[in-house]
Amino acid sequence: MFIQVATTLLRSATLLSVLFVAFAVTFHKLLMLPEEACFQEFEEATREHKNRLAYCFLGFEHLNQSADVLGSRAKLGLPIKVYGSIGWALFQTLMMMVGEYDHTQLIVEPYLDGMSATIYIPELTFPFFAAFVFLVPITLMNLLIGLAVGDIDQVRRSATQKLISQRVYWLDSLESRCPMWLYQRINVTQWVKKTAVSLPSRDSHKEEIIQDLCKLTQELHRISQKLDWEIRRSDQVIKQMGISTYEIETDEGTYEKIDVMLAQSRNTRASKTDQIRRYH
Repeated sequence: MFIQVATTLLRSATLLSVLFVAFAVTFHKLLMLPEEACFQEFEEATREHKNRLAYCFLGFEHLNQSADVLGSRAKLGLPIKVYGSIGWALFQTLMMMVGEYDHTQLIVEPYLDGMSATIYIPELTFPFFAAFVFLVPITLMNLLIGLAVGDIDQVRRSATQKLISQRVYWLDSLESRCPMWLYQRINVTQWVKKTAVSLPSRDSHKEEIIQDLCKLTQELHRISQKLDWEIRRSDQVIKQMGISTYEIETDEGTYEKIDVMLAQSRNTRASKTDQIRRYH
């Protein structure tokens, strides 16, 4: 189970690494302090030279604004100094991914210390820090947890099959190590399972076949009797109507087609009756 969950997390490592490197480089550039030599050269420069540098470059502009408090740079906190190198920036970003933000010493105090060279672009630093908090620790970590839970559920469903396969492999290895004389004694080639209900012995299904044939004969006899009764009833109806022949006489004429249909119907009934009687 651990291997399957770890495999799923490694598949998501591509997205994780892209966001990780992107935010680490961004924080390195936004929170990087000027070098010590830059401070010294800026202190030794003339006011006119400082104004020209501040006019041309944004970083020197913030140094110019912080010229009166340059002596307090030694009091800067360690969290803001750690982003001076890309390696430490990657490490600090990795720690922030697990929830160690340290936003008070990293963002709030450097922004409120009165030295604008520490966080010289707050318009970008604050949005990027907020985006990091929402994207990496909250969204991405919950996504990884969901993937891990899905893998655990899949492993739970297939745990029975894996257990059976492991038992089969174990028995196979045990059988190969077993001595032949012991294997012949304990080996069972077939299993005989006795039924819980004992049935009386009988030769075959002849009794059931005979019973079915008797039921079928009785049903045919009943149908034959009903058909004879219908024929007799039809003859009585014809006699009561005073029809001596199958000719239909009306004022409008004689319908030969009806006579033919009646004759065919009577012949069909008679032939069916004869067949049933011959069968019996």
